[in-house]
Amino acid sequence: MPELVGQGILSVFFMDVYLLKLYSQDGTFSLNRDFVLEFTYKRPVSKDVIIDASLDEMKKAGGVDAAQLTAWRDKLGKALIDMEADETASVIFSEEGVITFFSPNNPAVSFQDPALRNSFASIWLGDKTSHPSLRKKLLGK
Repeated sequence: MPELVGQGILSVFFMDVYLLKLYSQDGTFSLNRDFVLEFTYKRPVSKDVIIDASLDEMKKAGGVDAAQLTAWRDKLGKALIDMEADETASVIFSEEGVITFFSPNNPAVSFQDPALRNSFASIWLGDKTSHPSLRKKLLGK
């Protein structure tokens, strides 16, 4: 069973969006090992808002071009769904470069795409995250 590394709430404009938990096999985080991010939504959020916000954050972090973002928009469109308050979704990041999106109301969708895996994880766990205090909480610091 995975162990909790850390957790925190993403708030935007004083509104709680979701509780985010980071799990790993031994309770420590490394981008180069398997880990899971679990999102428990505090409010309804549409699939399109999730996709747009994710792509915007990946673009801000740098290292991606317009063609990658277009391809990733298509992949995220197949993997993500509208979320309601109190619903939970998980993203599993494998060390082999696979990213798997899972929610109870949608079948699991996986992509063998190490660049997407790393860029998506960097939204919350990267050095250039827009939410450094959330990153610290996720990392258990």
